[in-house]
Amino acid sequence: MENINPYDLAFAFTRRPEVTDANVATGMCPDDTVLVELAGGQVAVFNVQDGYPAVVLGTLYADADGIREHDPLESIHHDFEGEGDYGDGVDDIIAQCAEASGE
Repeated sequence: MENINPYDLAFAFTRRPEVTDANVATGMCPDDTVLVELAGGQVAVFNVQDGYPAVVLGTLYADADGIREHDPLESIHHDFEGEGDYGDGVDDIIAQCAEASGE
């Protein structure tokens, strides 16, 4: 995959049982930001890396209050280069979130 489409990425997250909601957060961030709410209450925010359009950088928070208080649990990333779809990358990102949350 050469360029990540944030809308397609958000949709790929919604197909996972660990995710309660995922969308492009155009109201609070640039159009390349995907906000993901996990079933355990954690919230992750992902951006496409400038200059590296196949790389997603993210931050995991314990909850939405963590975003407002700038209190992250973990930094997360995945390089989608060479991948045909979002499936394996989203699996890896979810696994990173679970590990950071102690699950």
